[in-house]
Amino acid sequence: MERAMNTVRPTADDVPLDFAVIIPCHNVEATLGDQLDALTAQTWSRPWGIVVVNNNSTDGTRNVAARYAERGVRVVDALEGKGVAYARNAGVRTVDAATVAFCDGDDVVRPGWVSAMADGLIDSDIVSGRLDTTRINPPWLAHSRPLAEPGRLPTFGRVRFASGCTCGMTRQVFEHLHGFTEDFVGLEDIEFSLRAIHAGYQIFFVEGAAIDYRLRDDLKSVWRQGYFYGRGRPALMRQARSYGLPGPTGVAALKSGLWLLVHLPDLLTRKGRFGWVWVLANRLGYAAGVCESLTNRRGKQIAITYDDGPGPDTAELVDFLVAENVPATFFVLGEACEARPDVVRHMAAAPGIMLATHSHTHPDLHNLDEDGIRLELTTSKTVVEQLLGRVVTQFRPPLGHRDARVDRVALKLGQSVILWTLNSLDRRDGQSAAEVVTRRARHGDVVLLHDTEPLAVPTTKRLVSGLRQKGFEIVPIDRIIGPLTPGATYHGAVSPITLRVRWLRGLLWTIRHRLPSLRVRQFRSHKRMEESA
Repeated sequence: MERAMNTVRPTADDVPLDFAVIIPCHNVEATLGDQLDALTAQTWSRPWGIVVVNNNSTDGTRNVAARYAERGVRVVDALEGKGVAYARNAGVRTVDAATVAFCDGDDVVRPGWVSAMADGLIDSDIVSGRLDTTRINPPWLAHSRPLAEPGRLPTFGRVRFASGCTCGMTRQVFEHLHGFTEDFVGLEDIEFSLRAIHAGYQIFFVEGAAIDYRLRDDLKSVWRQGYFYGRGRPALMRQARSYGLPGPTGVAALKSGLWLLVHLPDLLTRKGRFGWVWVLANRLGYAAGVCESLTNRRGKQIAITYDDGPGPDTAELVDFLVAENVPATFFVLGEACEARPDVVRHMAAAPGIMLATHSHTHPDLHNLDEDGIRLELTTSKTVVEQLLGRVVTQFRPPLGHRDARVDRVALKLGQSVILWTLNSLDRRDGQSAAEVVTRRARHGDVVLLHDTEPLAVPTTKRLVSGLRQKGFEIVPIDRIIGPLTPGATYHGAVSPITLRVRWLRGLLWTIRHRLPSLRVRQFRSHKRMEESA
């Protein structure tokens, strides 16, 4: 009976969708038609659509997609950033569907993929399907490297994750986790899955959501993919450990080295050659990733936040942050949002920009009773959520003043209390605020700024440049403090690995800077004692 209802084909009309398929594309002119033929032939029981995201393609990818407009395919351009994660995030922002799924332009979904994926998301937060290499690849290539066990999700260590080329999730999950992390190349699906599992979500396997997965068929592409996959593994291993998840260990690298030696004769066959090159590239990429982490090239992360807006220059500030691919969280006032609703909507549509509440009128909550606190938090939350059309789960108290009453109210409203670790002092001296932050910044800091200050835009420009010159990666706030619990209070980094790194750096700094001066003072003290004697 349920199958008889699956008669709705994809639509490109401007109508509310229950389900949307997002296809990130870069130079897939040769294969995209096969994928779109397979998708547009499918049906579901509710309104759904297909969005092709053209990410800086230089071939005829966009033209191929445009030919399917009459068959319900929308084409959007995502040209300001690069990568699959960026394109997926950009695609989701163009639709208002309650659930979304992802596949790639060089694979082919099997019949029933759409209905299996969409139906699976009715009762599940995240789902993922099956990959098969035997249909669209030559036999020698199809078995050149192993994929997941049949009927099970692929694994990262002992953690089962959702494959980015055949996965889906509710919009609530996507927004809660802020989408895919755009600075991971090739492993964004594992990184997303780790955050999802740590946040308490479950990933379910859907057998019917199967795709024919196209493997790279030239050694250069195999090498490139294997290298980037390996390069991202050390960062993901650290992330899994910080979450207490059973990711892979360094023993796997040793086993791979032995495997390469044992399988040297495989280089004599085409199938063996592709598999061997893949493993070698993966191991060398892994070594590069380890070196990067040791030299802190990818190790220092920081989050920037703004209070009290939106102000007169907030829209310009947001445009700069988006152009520079800098994520930021804005803790806005309810009354300021009422005064500038268009700016709030502009912020909400900007990639990488998160909105949270900062009370309605900016009182000192210490001077209010619990009913007054509740009124301030509830009013601002209602105003912002009505403008955004979604739930706001983060709150920062004015002046950072909080107590048990504030925490209780925030808990009842389902909000986490977010503070900061590094004050820019931009209200005292906007000219030097960027230099203050750049000089004092440490890994795991949450920086406080104000977008209502007259120099907010130039200050941010200098700050972004200075932090990047010092090797900092500016990341969303949840990358610093992890998934958030309503009613809990967060300052800066709280993950065990980050705290250990900060402690070790502090110890090394003390040894380097304090001990020499301590020895000098001790020497002078002993000398004075000898002279007085």
